[in-house]
Amino acid sequence: MVASYRGRVIEEIGESNDGRVRATSPPKRGGRRRDVVTKADSIDCRYYHFETSRPRGSQAGVQWIAEIRGVNHMSEANDWNLKVIEEFRANEGKVGGQFEGVPVLLLHTNGAKSGLERVNPMMYLKESGRVFVFASKAGADTDPDWYRNLEANSGVTVEIGADTFAATAEPIVGTERDRIYAVQADLNPGFAEYQMKTTRVIPVVELIRA
Repeated sequence: MVASYRGRVIEEIGESNDGRVRATSPPKRGGRRRDVVTKADSIDCRYYHFETSRPRGSQAGVQWIAEIRGVNHMSEANDWNLKVIEEFRANEGKVGGQFEGVPVLLLHTNGAKSGLERVNPMMYLKESGRVFVFASKAGADTDPDWYRNLEANSGVTVEIGADTFAATAEPIVGTERDRIYAVQADLNPGFAEYQMKTTRVIPVVELIRA
């Protein structure tokens, strides 16, 4: 018999592509709360819906639903992304904060490990009808998860303004990569700083409309 509960997410574990969270179940008739390691079906909805990984004392296949509340310990990055996504969609692609006045798109990828859809807001460059994004991760020494996702599956969905379309993500290399990155860094000097912070060559990706 499959039972359903509503528990509280207490932390996210593993890489974001992994989609796992640790949740605590509600007590049963005065019993103790139990922590379980789970794998989420989606990170883009209000409720996590997932199955346990057979924790001791529970049935295999028990489903848990953990409500995402402001008091839980979801990653700040995911919370920030969701707020930007909501603002983007409410204003046909226009957002404030660090994205105010710059071109922003939403990139949909599928998790390299989980296969789950991920949505990431990011700045882009449009040049001669071509659309480019930059896997800068603010100058970190590792590629962002979304870039690893499209390495595994180049089929993506893109939202620009009120337009949504399917696309193929194609990394740009060599002198063409350097030229495009230089254009972006000239328009947005933060990108020059990102490249200076890391020995990693920040990937440039063209999003080619299908």
